[in-house]
Amino acid sequence: MKERTVTAPQNGGLLEILREALPREPRGRVKSWLEHGQVLLEGKSVTRFDAPVKAGQEIRVLAAAPKGAREALPVLYEDEALLAVSKPAGLLVVADDREKERTAIRLLREGGWPQLFVVHRLDRDTSGVLLFAKSRELRDRLQETWSGVGREYVALCEGHFQQKSGTVDTLLGEDRNHMVHSVPLGGKRAVTHYRVLRETGDRSLVSLRIDTGRKNQIRVHMKELGHPVVGDRKYGSGGGGRLMLHAGVLELTHPVTGARLRIVSPAPPALRG
Repeated sequence: MKERTVTAPQNGGLLEILREALPREPRGRVKSWLEHGQVLLEGKSVTRFDAPVKAGQEIRVLAAAPKGAREALPVLYEDEALLAVSKPAGLLVVADDREKERTAIRLLREGGWPQLFVVHRLDRDTSGVLLFAKSRELRDRLQETWSGVGREYVALCEGHFQQKSGTVDTLLGEDRNHMVHSVPLGGKRAVTHYRVLRETGDRSLVSLRIDTGRKNQIRVHMKELGHPVVGDRKYGSGGGGRLMLHAGVLELTHPVTGARLRIVSPAPPALRG
C-alpha cells in the first residue's frame, strides 16, 4: 500500500470520512489502519474510529505502522468479526503461572488489536492457525458450535506405520502429573483420523484430522500407536528440536455472514508433503 493523504471534505467521524474519501477500500481494511496506528490526523496518530474531524483537516494514511509498534503475528484472515494468525512454535496462547509476558494474546493486543477473545488454544510447542473473535458474544457463538469446525494438522512421526491410514477413538484422562492417557472409563472422547503422506528414513509425515479437541490429543494418540511426534519428549519421542506438529487448516462457518471459511497456515519446510 502507498501512503495516502486525504483532506476532509466535511466535519464527521474519522472512520466514515476515510470510508467516503477511499470508497474502494474495504471497511475492515480502513479499521485495521486505525487499529494499527497508521492514520495521522494533523500529524498525530489516532486510533479512535469516531475521532472528530473538521472540514479541511489533513488525514495521512501510512504504508506501515509507526516504528516502535510491536510486530504482531502473521495475519492469515481478518474482518470485522474475526482474526486468524499463524502462531509459531514455542509461544503460549494465554498466560500461565510460568509465562505471563510473552503470549500470543499479549503480542496481538500490543500490536494493534486491543479487543480480542480467545476462541481455542494450541499447545505452546504446536504451530499454526489460531483464531480470535473480536467480541465476547462471537467467541461464545463459535465455541458453542466448535464441534463442527474442521481442523487439519500435519506431523512428523517416528517410525513407519503398519496401517497407512486409520482412526483412533479413545477416552482421554489426565493424571496428577498432567500426563494425558487413554483410559477405559471416565475420560473424554477423542477422535483422530490419520493418513501417512510420505516415509523418509525412519520417520513418517502424517496428515491428521480431529473430530474433537482434547488436550494433547494428537500427541497422545500418536504415542499410543507407537509413533510419537518427533520432538515430543513428553510423550515418548527420542528426537530433539521443536515439536513437529503444525495446525495447518481451520474450516468453519462464519458466525456473522454464514459463509464457509477455510483458513490455511503454510507448514514449515520440514512438514510439507
